[in-house]
Amino acid sequence: MTEGPDRSPGPGAGPGGVPTAIALTPILSARYRARDLEVIRAAAPGSRLVTIPDAGHMAPLENPAPTDAAILGFLATLGG
Repeated sequence: MTEGPDRSPGPGAGPGGVPTAIALTPILSARYRARDLEVIRAAAPGSRLVTIPDAGHMAPLENPAPTDAAILGFLATLGG
């Protein structure tokens, strides 16, 4: 068997070792209480909570620059 890249779960690994980011927008933050977000985060240990301002359910279309920054920032934490 040849050795490949290390694919072990790293920081931010959620269920099944999959890196997980949870996006929060003002619409969602008004809908969910802090307690609810902790339940969601507990279901994905090691996940990151990312806030996207001035957006709703379509954050990539409604406010693309902060959405892109959040996604790229999350990906940068994964290394590789």
